[in-house]
Amino acid sequence: MIPRRAMVAVDVGVTTRYRWADPRIPLFLPDELAKNVAFVGDGADFVGGTCFFIGRRMQVAGVVQYHSYVVTAKHVLERLAASGSDSAYLRINCDDGGLRWVQTAIADWVVHRSSSVDVAVLPGGMPSIADHT
Repeated sequence: MIPRRAMVAVDVGVTTRYRWADPRIPLFLPDELAKNVAFVGDGADFVGGTCFFIGRRMQVAGVVQYHSYVVTAKHVLERLAASGSDSAYLRINCDDGGLRWVQTAIADWVVHRSSSVDVAVLPGGMPSIADHT
């Protein structure tokens, strides 16, 4: 029988990391991680990829700050831009049980300058309407 969770949380300072509980067991993500993903698309019928939300706790000059980001693959945004769109929409599962497309400007995403790095990051956190708990 495969246990519900095949990963265990390991606290490393102020950060929680996940590792295999038993490498022979398939990976199951904890619910709190599975709810940190969304689809990226044109806001209508095209879904070009996925994204995830990530946050980081930082202490700067004695002040604790939280920085949040949305991360996707750069080629997803490039495909949307090539279709003539200036926007990338995130399809969010809402806490009321529905879903909503949240508009972002492609120009606001930060991409790596190297063409060999396929990552894009948008500063900002998960919308308050999202089902993330």
